[in-house]
Amino acid sequence: MDQRDLGEEIYVVDFEGNTLHSYSKFGDVPDRYGVLMAPLTFVDNHHFLAYGFVGFNTY
Repeated sequence: MDQRDLGEEIYVVDFEGNTLHSYSKFGDVPDRYGVLMAPLTFVDNHHFLAYGFVGFNTY
């Protein structure tokens, strides 16, 4: 995860370092999690869970 002052970019990469997906959480977006309270956790092969200051979000 790349954390900056005004936003964050979440990268999903494979074991070779290839970027598979990226998710921008820059600015005031509806699915923003706020400040992360715990590391991102994979739920299954297609989703991960973010536990943030504003609650839980699954992406």
